[in-house]
Amino acid sequence: MHRVTASARERALERVAQLARRPRDLVSFLKESTDVLSTSIPYYWTPCWYTLDPASLLITSHFHDGLAEFPAEWLVNEYYGDDVNQLVDVARSPLGISTLHEATNGDPSRSGRWHQN
Repeated sequence: MHRVTASARERALERVAQLARRPRDLVSFLKESTDVLSTSIPYYWTPCWYTLDPASLLITSHFHDGLAEFPAEWLVNEYYGDDVNQLVDVARSPLGISTLHEATNGDPSRSGRWHQN
């Protein structure tokens, strides 16, 4: 099982915080943050980054390196589907970050979106 250790998570958090203190556009920040995560947090493809409206928790922007447009079926799954690790759940979680692997206790096949990708 690929669990993220507390020390790896803390190092990544500190590095991303350092990046956030430097002036840059959002896409550059997210690309650099992706590089940080690639060495500390296991993921299948590349991280999906979102900005959410804080009041409604609706997606206001999306960045996924290699995916130009947010697929409509992903939006349907986020707002109408019954799946684990939905954005609203992650946003309301204490850490505000989650991997599908962690959310499914090591069995991502329990997620409907896992089978769609």
